Amino acid sequence: MSNNEKPVESAPSTKPGEKRFEDFSVMPVPVEKRKSFISVAFPWGGLTLSVTAFLVGTILGGGLALSDGILAVIVGNYVLGIYALGLAILGQRKGLTMALLARRTFGMYGQILPSAVFAFVNVGFPGTYLALFGLLLASIFPGFSPYIGGLIFIVLAFILAALGIKGLSWLGYVAIPAILLLAIYGVSIVVGNLGGWDKFLSARPAGTLALGLGISTVISTWITGATTSADLGRFAKSAKSAAGAALFAFSCTALLEGLAFMLALGAGTGDLVVLLRNLGLVAPAIIIYFLLMWSSADVLIYMFSLAFTNIENAIIKKVKVGRFWWTTIGSAYAYGVGVIILSMGLMAGFRAWLSMLAQLIPPIGGIVLVDYYLFKGLKEDPLNIVGTKRRVNISAIIAWIMGVVSGWYPVLPVPILQNLLVAAAAYIVLEGVSKGKLQL
Repeated sequence: MSNNEKPVESAPSTKPGEKRFEDFSVMPVPVEKRKSFISVAFPWGGLTLSVTAFLVGTILGGGLALSDGILAVIVGNYVLGIYALGLAILGQRKGLTMALLARRTFGMYGQILPSAVFAFVNVGFPGTYLALFGLLLASIFPGFSPYIGGLIFIVLAFILAALGIKGLSWLGYVAIPAILLLAIYGVSIVVGNLGGWDKFLSARPAGTLALGLGISTVISTWITGATTSADLGRFAKSAKSAAGAALFAFSCTALLEGLAFMLALGAGTGDLVVLLRNLGLVAPAIIIYFLLMWSSADVLIYMFSLAFTNIENAIIKKVKVGRFWWTTIGSAYAYGVGVIILSMGLMAGFRAWLSMLAQLIPPIGGIVLVDYYLFKGLKEDPLNIVGTKRRVNISAIIAWIMGVVSGWYPVLPVPILQNLLVAAAAYIVLEGVSKGKLQL
């Protein structure tokens, strides 16, 4: 497909009369259903501008000096933005979700495993959010169970995720400005407590963290969000709009991570709950953080439902369970993850989840990118991609495994990029040498 080719104008429904909750989960988004830049950018910003960004900022603030922390935030989000931009444009041109795009790359059945792994790992973030929300409630109301608070949170996230793209848009309009204002206010308190900007600029972190690991932490935080860029980019009216929405989202994330880093560095703690309590911000923060976590969790659960609706369709050639019930299953799974994280401790559980993300997710996006941009995927009709005859692309499976394994033996200073680059390079070699014939 050329740069100026228009999006697909129509596509058959999964069933006679499209179900209310399906949201084009197994078909291209028709041109008449595309959204404005604002309607795409704000759900995306709501996804990335989340409490996760605050958690990462506080991790950096607990181990990096000011200059290194700011550098880690800028470099990490720049890499994420470029990566997301490529997948967002791909989603916009084809009108397809990431899971459907993977059908061409991995094969109709080959994409089932990476799609399932991707979806299950992705929903760990809502698990983190509900754990934090439960802990914040418990800090305000002694004796209140964080498990009950988490359950309330996940039910509300489920409601908007079930409604699809329409349910995701409005929350970002409120959450994005609110959290930025809270972070700026928090920084002003920290600077005042330290005695001015001179004292703040000379502050030293409580612990130590290598710069490369700091950058990798920033990237791993939203490598899943970036890899699912096609899921939201497919609703954009133009490639320029999709690219702009991606850059808007990660610019917002960089700003919030930078502010959270400054908060943690100045306050001398990397524990978010302790930090908020020490600053006297728990009560106002719980409202804004609830909006933030809600606006992010609903998008991630929505993406889980898209992935498993695709898997269901690939296996039985129709949609029987449907996106609504996959949303329900994803929400229940997220609650289970949240319970585990609560039992482990918030920060320990969050770091463990980031480590898993860094190993499994980046290779998938890297392989899809090179397949479409280097191996004529842009020229393929969206409906042919959805109904691909390719069953299992062995080249893609091997490349994914190689990318994951390479993460166990880091050579580059930013290990998460090594996973992505090794997988992409392996796919280029395998697909090029086999001329696309290494498949079942």
